[in-house]
Order: sequence, then structure tokens, then C-alpha cells
Amino acid sequence: MERTGLGGVTMHSLRHFYASLLIRHGESVTTVQARLGHASAAETLDTYSHLWPDSDDRTRPRWAPSSAGLRTLCGLTQPSEEETAAQRRATDESACTPGSVPGCLTASR
Repeated sequence: MERTGLGGVTMHSLRHFYASLLIRHGESVTTVQARLGHASAAETLDTYSHLWPDSDDRTRPRWAPSSAGLRTLCGLTQPSEEETAAQRRATDESACTPGSVPGCLTASR
């Protein structure tokens, strides 16, 4: 590796890098096992399980926008001016006015 200019890089470290790329791009345990020539999936998991995303890693990005709204709804944080304006618009647009919704504030009442 010295001739390539990659001083401290070893074949072993390149192998780990390759495995981490496979995992990062969503390859299964059995695919990584086959590419690395491991005897079993257990061997692959023993070495690389920390690199596979867990449930928290997969759900946190999906939950983050909703959790901000929930925290505001529960009074834990103040809504931004943008959120307040959007909420006002939604309320104005969905306001029940006479005749806008059958059975809602009908003129006969």
C-alpha cells in the first residue's frame, strides 16, 4: 500500500471500509456475509452489528417533525410565527360558516 500513497491503510482496513459501505447502503447481513466470505451470518453480525441501523435510527428522522408539533401542542415549546400563521390560515379556511357544511350552523338555527 506504500506505493499507492495510502500510508496507514491496510488491506484489512479496506475490507472493513467495504463492509461499512455495503451496510450503509442497505445491504442485508447475508449479502455482506457473502461478499466478505464469512462462514456464517453470525460471524458478520459479531463484527459489524454496530453499523446496522436500529429501530431508533430508522424512526427518529420520521418522528422529529411530528414531535416538534406535539411539543408545541402540549405547551412544552412556543410555536414559531410561521406555525402560528399556518394554524390561523387552516382555522380560517376550515371555519364552519352557515351553509358551508351540511348540518353545521344552518340558517334555521
